[in-house]
Amino acid sequence: MTPDQNGAWCAGAPLGNAPAHQSPKTSLKALADNALQGNDRAPKEAALGARPGAASGASGALGASGALGASGVVESMQRDIDDRHAGRVPAGDTARMLCRGCGPVWIHPDIAAVLPVVDGWPRALGCPWCFVRKAGGHIPRPSVTCEGCRHFSRGTINPDAGMGTCRAGKGSHYPAERHKCDTFDPARG
Repeated sequence: MTPDQNGAWCAGAPLGNAPAHQSPKTSLKALADNALQGNDRAPKEAALGARPGAASGASGALGASGALGASGVVESMQRDIDDRHAGRVPAGDTARMLCRGCGPVWIHPDIAAVLPVVDGWPRALGCPWCFVRKAGGHIPRPSVTCEGCRHFSRGTINPDAGMGTCRAGKGSHYPAERHKCDTFDPARG
């Protein structure tokens, strides 16, 4: 993990045994090569630096039977990267999480299950969307409501259900109105 110019932490470590200067495609190829050379770890586990069977997401990446070959895993990982570059949520990323740098994002449920949960949100210092944010790309976001955000200031006329304003400069919304927001920060409970 390395900080970007705004101080947000982003995943920047090399994948597996691949040097840091290699592109993601080259790094994924190195992971597949490791798996094919008798490495007893699945590529996803190798990327996470985990022991065999330690990554809860390994079974999800390897399919129900666990029989997906290394090239299939690499293709799946590359599809996810390509989807993120195109601003699409990868298939299977159905859980929401709060990234310190990106805000609310979609993530795979296996990853969300192992993250610490604070104020009802799985949290992390970096996420798979950080490279998209740094490149200036579009990040599709889960819907949130202002009533649970620390930036929301309730209106004085009808504080419970009336329109309020966002102190982060995202306009006026009703407290329970669902919308996409990149500055959402859950209120401390």
